[in-house]
Parts: sequence; C-alpha cells; structure tokens
Amino acid sequence: MYTKKYFDKIVLIVFAIGLVIALFWKTTPVMGYEKLLFDDSYVHQINLQVDDVAALWEKEEYVMADIKIDEETIAGVGLRIKGNNSLSLSKEYGLSRYSYKIEFDHYEDGVTYHGLDKLTLDASFQDNSYLKTKLAYDLYQRMGVLSPLCSFAWVTINQEPIGLYVVIEEIEDGFLKRQYGNSHGQLYKPDYKRLEYDNRDIGLCYLGEMSTSYPGIFDHAKTNADPEDKKNLIESIRQLNLNKDLEQYVDVDHTLRYFVVLVFIMNWDSYMGPTGHNYYLYEEQGKIQILPWDQNLGFGTYCFEMTDPIQDNTYLINFPILTPWYENVLENRPLFTNLVESYQDEYLDLFDTFLTQNIDSQWLKTWFLKESSMIAPYVKKDPSAYVSFEEHELAVSTLYQLCVDRSKSIRSQLEGSSAISLNDLEENPKQIETSVNIPDLGNLQDLENAYDKNQILKEKLLSTSPKD
Repeated sequence: MYTKKYFDKIVLIVFAIGLVIALFWKTTPVMGYEKLLFDDSYVHQINLQVDDVAALWEKEEYVMADIKIDEETIAGVGLRIKGNNSLSLSKEYGLSRYSYKIEFDHYEDGVTYHGLDKLTLDASFQDNSYLKTKLAYDLYQRMGVLSPLCSFAWVTINQEPIGLYVVIEEIEDGFLKRQYGNSHGQLYKPDYKRLEYDNRDIGLCYLGEMSTSYPGIFDHAKTNADPEDKKNLIESIRQLNLNKDLEQYVDVDHTLRYFVVLVFIMNWDSYMGPTGHNYYLYEEQGKIQILPWDQNLGFGTYCFEMTDPIQDNTYLINFPILTPWYENVLENRPLFTNLVESYQDEYLDLFDTFLTQNIDSQWLKTWFLKESSMIAPYVKKDPSAYVSFEEHELAVSTLYQLCVDRSKSIRSQLEGSSAISLNDLEENPKQIETSVNIPDLGNLQDLENAYDKNQILKEKLLSTSPKD
C-alpha cells in the first residue's frame, strides 16, 4: 500500500511538472531580439552590404546582402525594397529613400537574428515627424493589443548613410512564436487585388462556405492553412456575420481594444476604411483576432490623398467614434459594426481607459519629449529626409497637438457634449476647434521638394561597393 501511494505521488508530481513545462513552452518562449534590436531607448546602427545597389532598386525582389546590426553581422540575408503606393510614388518622384524588407532565412533555412526571421526598415513615407508608426504601435501595446515591436535605426548601405528608419518586427514566424508560443494557429494578411473589385471577403463578410469565395484572405495565408483550418475560419466569419455567440468565435476584448486605438489614430488606410486592408487575421481553434499593420497613413493623413479627399482638419479630428467612417463602408465591416453593436458599453469604457491612461496621465507628453529628442540629431543629418529639420519639428508639434485635440473631441463625445455618431451630427453639431493642419505631417509636395538631395544620395549609392 505504501509503495502504491508513493508511486501515485510520483506520477502526480511528474504530471504537474510536465504540465507546467508545457504551459511555459506555450506562453513564454525566449526571443532574444526583443531586448536587442527592439530596445527602443536608443537609436541602433544598421549597415547593409550589397553588391549591386542598382539591381536592388530595379528588380523589386530579394537580393543577397550582409547585415550588421549594432556590432553583430549576419551574412547572406535576403534584402528587397518594399511598398505599394509609397514605392511607386518614390520612383515616380525620382527618390532614393525606399523602405526595405530583410528576410534572414530567405537563402538558408533556420537563419534568424536571435529568433527574428524578418523585419522592415520603414522610410517614414508621408511622415515628416518620423514618429507616427512608432506612436501607433506603442499605443496598441499599451492597450494590450498584440502588435509588432518598433525601434529606430541609423541605416547605411555599403557604409554610405541613407537616413533614419523605423525598424518594425514583421508579423511572421518570430512574432507568432513570441506572442503565441511554439504551437500556434493560422495567420493571414487579407488584401485586395484591385480596389474596384468586390472585396467584401477582406471585410470579413460571409460569402458562403467555399474557400474560393475568399481569395483576398486565403491567397494571402502566411501559414500552411489546410482545408480544416479554412473551414474553421469561414465558420468564424459566418458566426460573426450572424452576430451571435461572438465570444466563442472572436477574441472580443482584444478586438475592441484594437478598434479603440485604430479609431483614435484615424487610420483609414485599414480595415476601417475604403481599402479594408493593412491588418493581419489570426485564427486558432475557430477563434479570431485582428492584428495591426502599416500605420504610416494614420492620424488622418490618408484622407488628404484619397481620390475624393477630405481636407477639413476639424471635421476629421471630430470624427465620431461609434461610426468612424461612412455607412457604405461600415456595412461591409462586421467585425467592427457587430462587436460595437453588441458591446457598445465595453467599447466606450475602453475609450475612457485609453484617454485616462495615455492623455490624462501625461504619458503622451513624456513620450513625445523622449522620442523627439532622441531622434533629433539623426533627423538633422538625414541625407534623404523629405523635409528640412524645421519642417520636421513642425510635424512633431502637429502630431502631438492632433492627439491632444482628438482626445478632447472623444472625451466630449463620451460625455454627450459632441456627436458620437454621424447620425447625431445634425442634432449636435458641436465640434472641438483645432489649429492643426494635417498635411504638415507629410504630403506629396514633400516628395517633389526632396528630389535634389535624393539625387545626390542616389549617385553616391550607385557608386558604392561592399566594404568590410
């Protein structure tokens, strides 16, 4: 009897230890890059060694390069220029300031930077402050939204400085492991083929049970989704559109937090706006999460560059938080409309939390002082900057004031003093006045003004070769 009891205790102890190890392995993988490249307390140094810079720019596909991050070199990584509208406009205006993707395992499986498989070097296109993307992701993280890590880096190609860049963790293998552990679900990056097509699939509208009805989702799978995975996601979309049992099929709290930040920063080049893209969709065991991506046209910038632009600063800053875009778009955005309809009180409470945590606490003011002073010496000497240092300083102050005024408007909406939906505007037209001029954050005219300095840099880069 004694032996059996003793044996049973041993079995229970071993089982408990195994369970703890399994949980730990699932939730807390060691990802060294978090404390290295994404230590955002200082500006990092990145040098790219490339044999043929002209080929890098012309091919728009991966070429082999060596990368030195601070004091560590990794040879034979994949490097390419990136972007859609930003890339085509940069080429149209004759600029050499491109954004880049770096894929550490492109040429050799298993190569990473301390667990990171891919990153973006973002050129801050239409962001004269250099701060919009970093601020957006920091706000997402402070609201508990799973989002990419960010830092700043002074970047050189073949030892020739090309400027100050935002370093962004790509939402791929390293991100999945960091956020979900070694055993994770399926990841998609929904996107349209052409804007004039029927793109309701990327809006997460239910279009039937066939996976072929969702090319904007399944053609952009980032993991190896099998037929069962696709079936699970389609069922989640069906239930979302039925607006029933939402907590079984959607991570409701996480999604509401995502929308609070998205609506605050007025990023309409996103799920919320006409394009419906620039987000990632994560599904595990039939439950979905939405993840943020591509923030450079946030803070109202997108509206000034649309085909039919909205150029009223006061109108944009006061955009109602219950209807953050127009009905013809929102009717095909069930992840927002159905969740806010079912959880409106929770959504509004989270907005109150957001304002208290980030604005009332003075966190935002402290953040701007820290970040702007840290990057200022690098902006001053940036050889490919879109604007002068004085225009950069104007953009920084504009971004800060925009956030303050947007916060005042939302607080007024929460208190019932201003319209909280577009339907309320006629009855309650009160708006928070603003002196902000959103185009000061970045506009297409800046690209034309940056031509001369970019031509000088282009000539230097095309004459360089890799150096030790």
